[in-house]
Amino acid sequence: MQNQVLPKSPISQTFCSRQLYLYVFGVVRHRGCGQDQRKEDIHIFTWLESENKKDSNMVASALQYYLGSVVQHELRKHSILRLFSDSCYGQNKNISVLSMLFALRNQKFKDLSINYTFPVRGHSFLPPDRVFGRLEQEIKKDAILLPSEYLEIMERHGNLSNVRILEICGKVGCKQQYTGDFCYHSVLKCGKKWDTFKPAVAPRINCVKKEKKADVLKLLGKIE
Repeated sequence: MQNQVLPKSPISQTFCSRQLYLYVFGVVRHRGCGQDQRKEDIHIFTWLESENKKDSNMVASALQYYLGSVVQHELRKHSILRLFSDSCYGQNKNISVLSMLFALRNQKFKDLSINYTFPVRGHSFLPPDRVFGRLEQEIKKDAILLPSEYLEIMERHGNLSNVRILEICGKVGCKQQYTGDFCYHSVLKCGKKWDTFKPAVAPRINCVKKEKKADVLKLLGKIE
């Protein structure tokens, strides 16, 4: 979802000042065309700019928690996992997510086949977009000063989690079109195995610069 700003206010000074970002990443289990989106199938991950960056490690960590914890038992009953996403955040953006999927499959789901599709940008509409649209309708309110106000809205639409990040460092088959042959490439360095892949928990990083902090504090004083 697009970055949500704090504080959010209709006063004119807000548009000329730097604001704190709340990042939002959604994972939706899609049950088929025409099916309603149930709250239990919607997971919304959030973190503040003061907690960490918006990059591929955060996306991979959120997805790893969802697949490895939330739907772990259900995944063991199936032979195929189909994932669809638009572009992941950050430079070298897809390798972190692919590495996480390799490790997760080798450590927890050895019999699971994973098909990961990246639809063409500008020509796709994914299930999380529907969730974000409903959220944006409620977020249009005049003023939001605290992260808890955003989270209260999001909790009405899905299961809310704060991202706990991992440092994310086989062969993968790729094809540019749905029809055609796979082209296989190695991801791991020679001699390495996914079975021993154990990413460490990364430290929290405050990405808010002092100039932005000063602007946010000034805005809060004006709004109060």
